[in-house]
Amino acid sequence: MPLRSSWPRRALPVLALPLIASFAVPGPRTSGRAGPVPAPGGNLPVRAADAEDGDPPLARIVRPAREVQIAPPALARERKGSASAARGTNARPAPLEMLYDGFLFTGSLPEGDMPAGLAFTPDGTRIVVAHRDSQNLIVFDAATRLVVQAIELSGSPQGVAVSADGLHAVTANFFEDTASIVDLTSGQETAVVPIGDQPGVVRITPDSTKAVVGNTKESTLSVLDIASAAEIRRIPNAGFAVIVSMAFEPGVITANFNAFAIADDSTIVHPDYYANCLRIYDIPTGSATTLPSESGPWDVAVTPDGTLAVVAHIPAVPRISVVDVPGRAITKTISIGADCWGPICVRPDGTKAAVAVLNACRVVDLGTDAVSGSLNTASVNELHATADGSYALCVGYYGTLIDFATATTLVDLNGVVLCPLGGVSPAGPRGAMVANSFGEDLVVVNTNGAAGYTEGIVPSGPPPEADKTRTVAISPDGRTLVAANILSDNVSIVDVATGVVVAAVPVGERPAEVAITPDGDQAVVANLDSYFASILDLQTHAVTDVAIGRRASQVEISPDGHYAYLCVVADGDGVWRIDLDTLSVAGAKIPTANMGGIYFLFSQTSGMTLSHDGTTLVVCGSYSNVISLIDTTTWSLVKGVAVGSFPVRAIFSADDARIYVTCKDDDTVREVSNAGAGSTVLRTIAVGDTPFEMALSPDGAKLYVLANVDETVDVVDLATGLVTKSIALPSPPQALHLDERGRVLTVAGGTCIITVGPGPMYSVSMDGDVAVIDARTETLAYVLATGQPPAMLAFDPAGRLGAIPVPFADGLLTIRPGLLYPQGR
Repeated sequence: MPLRSSWPRRALPVLALPLIASFAVPGPRTSGRAGPVPAPGGNLPVRAADAEDGDPPLARIVRPAREVQIAPPALARERKGSASAARGTNARPAPLEMLYDGFLFTGSLPEGDMPAGLAFTPDGTRIVVAHRDSQNLIVFDAATRLVVQAIELSGSPQGVAVSADGLHAVTANFFEDTASIVDLTSGQETAVVPIGDQPGVVRITPDSTKAVVGNTKESTLSVLDIASAAEIRRIPNAGFAVIVSMAFEPGVITANFNAFAIADDSTIVHPDYYANCLRIYDIPTGSATTLPSESGPWDVAVTPDGTLAVVAHIPAVPRISVVDVPGRAITKTISIGADCWGPICVRPDGTKAAVAVLNACRVVDLGTDAVSGSLNTASVNELHATADGSYALCVGYYGTLIDFATATTLVDLNGVVLCPLGGVSPAGPRGAMVANSFGEDLVVVNTNGAAGYTEGIVPSGPPPEADKTRTVAISPDGRTLVAANILSDNVSIVDVATGVVVAAVPVGERPAEVAITPDGDQAVVANLDSYFASILDLQTHAVTDVAIGRRASQVEISPDGHYAYLCVVADGDGVWRIDLDTLSVAGAKIPTANMGGIYFLFSQTSGMTLSHDGTTLVVCGSYSNVISLIDTTTWSLVKGVAVGSFPVRAIFSADDARIYVTCKDDDTVREVSNAGAGSTVLRTIAVGDTPFEMALSPDGAKLYVLANVDETVDVVDLATGLVTKSIALPSPPQALHLDERGRVLTVAGGTCIITVGPGPMYSVSMDGDVAVIDARTETLAYVLATGQPPAMLAFDPAGRLGAIPVPFADGLLTIRPGLLYPQGR
């Protein structure tokens, strides 16, 4: 049975999974060693790792043998019954034109989405990056980091290889079961070759005549003749495994396969993970020699002369294997004193190997079997020996360079983005790494030993890009959209009338919530990975950075547009106030209860809400089970009120006398009096499983609560404090909006499912919808299938235009639910 990952659906315990690791981005060093070395004048900030401090969860799982469901850790308990049986009871399909206004692409073509492979040309002058989701190759000048070619493909490349003569690139197109042959001189895809099921690995023989592609689902190797663009042989019994990683915040899904190596023009060395063996194949005949090995062989590296190979085993194997390739024999295993993490590389002369262990690396002398201590490299995703044989480049977060001779670390060359893919130049001291989970960036580095440095960091595709649109704000007049693109570190400004992106403006790292001032002149952006907020002039598009604390996640703006309030969830949680006239901080940070990541679809953070009159801020201290009340007139913390378990969102009654707080973990809403120091919990209201966002009817009589796991909108009669109706929804709800008349309730919902083995190696399916509820009859009136999971839902103040960021599509869905009732019913 397959393993399905579905967020935000509740799941079986994560610990029941065969996890290789579950991790977030590593933090700054504590060893006192030098950090990343920038080029002169450069600045490379680092990211900290703490689930409570706003780091997005990233799960890493090996292909399992049974069906389970996984979700972010805070939602990892067995799901209760869904509302699926009741779906559609009161629904009737809506004509598309009645509800769906359109899709707005927030970027520009060509894009470089989901880097899945990287290779240097043999002269080291160009870097080729394969992009799975945008189905192209982006070719960079290695020295200038400028894009020189954007080559469209007919498939979704999971990997890329460049021939030793520099003439061709070959890609393994995972979802299409094809291989593309690309002429790098003309920059054209010249052939598409049908091959086996789910090709995920590709290599080219040293003589540049043949490509070998691993068909991961059917466990075969396709041998292609590049000149004739034909599959000339298919070799059976080449088992593959996959590690699928899910970065929940931007909705990024990556895959890594146990990869074979080409030893020479006629020899393949393949680690067969599940068969616990190495297979050495003869390319001309397809014959195989099977060598039983330690369990879980994963990564293999071969010396340039093809005579020696080293193999790392996972997950809990503290040994590497050494292979005599011509002799078809494992000559020995070497204990390295710690479990292998996966990556391994070998010095070109065959004397030493570097192997990754958990959050470190070790250097192994292949002659004496001596092993170094653990080197502080952080988690490493790939290891590459430099062309001169002196160093090993660790592809990961730190980008550490290891000296083979001394078995020591020399310099850290990254420290900006988590890079799972990379390579080194065959012709000089240069390496490259590419990120795809928390950014889509190409990091080019100099590998000249201790003198190495970071040459530069650029987007993995031609700028400007607008990747993973996750939040949006609509101007008060409904004419302008400002959308934050979390992977591209920018915002897109969209003219609603024309649907044209008028500007893509760089802001801070990992932009989170965005808000627009009441006069429509400014937008304020909270940046999760910067120490500043970005204030954008919507007329000139000029940006001013105002220094505040780290991990700003939520923004509120005072009714008069004078102040912006931003909560930060790291280095001491609290709220900063910015004067939007002077573009400077106004007063000290107000400490609050402990906020952080609260999960849900695309990893939301603890909520902050401003009262209608602008005098009270309420901050949900999810990790303290406390809401913090701030008086904005005196700029002081008034009181912390203990509420239920894991408060996530709060709203005010129309007269600001009451505050309603959803508590995710005990399935309740707390009603709190807004009475300054006298504020207290008035009552506890039981609602459905995993309550999230809310809306309050204009007369204050009803509270609408999203029950995420029950997949319902619960209607609470505030006179009695009881749920009077649970309206079934077509999918897990993410956000809702009630129009100003209290007639139309709009709910955006959806989910994403990743299926991993033992059938397909992995596959991705998703759905999304907009449900429109007649609030007067409390019935589902319309459901529009969008096919895209939503990150949030925003409306202009008049409720005429709604916008839904859809990260998987890099854009916005726009809706106009008012069209449902043209006669003003």
